[in-house]
Amino acid sequence: MTQKKQNEILNYLYMLESMGYEYHQDISLPQNQIVTTTLPDHLENLQNIIDNCNLCNLHKLKTSAQTDYINPNSKIVFISLYRLKQKEILENMVQNVLKIPYEQITLLSIIKCDSSDENSKINENIDICKHYILKQLEILAPKLIVTLGDSYKYILNSSANLSTIHGATLQYNQIDTIPIYDPEILVKNPSLKKDTFNDLQKIKLLLEKLI
Repeated sequence: MTQKKQNEILNYLYMLESMGYEYHQDISLPQNQIVTTTLPDHLENLQNIIDNCNLCNLHKLKTSAQTDYINPNSKIVFISLYRLKQKEILENMVQNVLKIPYEQITLLSIIKCDSSDENSKINENIDICKHYILKQLEILAPKLIVTLGDSYKYILNSSANLSTIHGATLQYNQIDTIPIYDPEILVKNPSLKKDTFNDLQKIKLLLEKLI
C-alpha cells in the first residue's frame, strides 16, 4: 500500500469520526510513544510521509511543501513555528554570535505545510502536525534545542509568557531547551535585540560545554 493510499484511508477514518462513529477508547501510553511506534526511524522515510501528508486541512491551503534544513550530525536544533521569512537574521545570529557555521545547525518547523494563510496554521491542526517534529527530534537526538518565538508552547506544552522565560534553560525529554524571540519579531521590535543577544551568549556557553 502506498503512503498516499494510507493517508487517504486515515482521512476517511477521521471523517467517519466527525460523523459520530466511535473507535476503541484511548490507550494510555508514555509521552510520545505514539510517535515512536507509528512513524519511521529514518529521516528520509519520515520526510516522504511529511511530503505526502494530508491528515489535516493545511495541505489544502499549502503553496509548497515546507522544507526543513537538516544536518544529521548537528548538535543544536532550532525550531520555528512555521517557515522563517527572515532566515538571514538567524544565519547572522548563528555565525556572528554563536560562532559556528550555519551549515552545522538544523532548522525545523512545527508546521510542515507552507500556506499563504498564516492564520490557518495554528489551532486544531497543529496537534496532528506536531507529531512529525517530535519524531524528528527523537531521531536527531540533539544536545541542545533552541525554540524561536511561540514554538516553545507546542514543544514544551507551556503556557508561560515568552517575556518571562526567554533565555532560560528548560527541558524537553532531558534535552536542554532554550526559548528565544523569533527573528521576525526583532525586525518589528528592535528593542528586543539586546535580550536576544544575551540569550545567544548563554546558548554559546552552554553549547561549548555540551559539545
